Amino acid sequence: MGGTERSTARLDHVGLTVSDLASSTAFYRDVVDMRVITTSRPRRHGRWFEILTERSGGVVQSAFLRLGDFTLQLVQYPESEAG
Repeated sequence: MGGTERSTARLDHVGLTVSDLASSTAFYRDVVDMRVITTSRPRRHGRWFEILTERSGGVVQSAFLRLGDFTLQLVQYPESEAG
């Protein structure tokens, strides 16, 4: 490896936590001109998700948007904000 070999890394997506998923999705869709790929309803993912996110309750709602090769994940924790 004389310094000529390169590994290629690819960023899959970037995730942002938002307080209002509908408004945030509308902003990125209407202002930034991103395309909505998918949205989810609030649901509980279980203990593995609580460990991963360090949030008890594990309820999450999300939307994925795309612009070119870039994917943005918007995440809202509905139960966490209620309490």
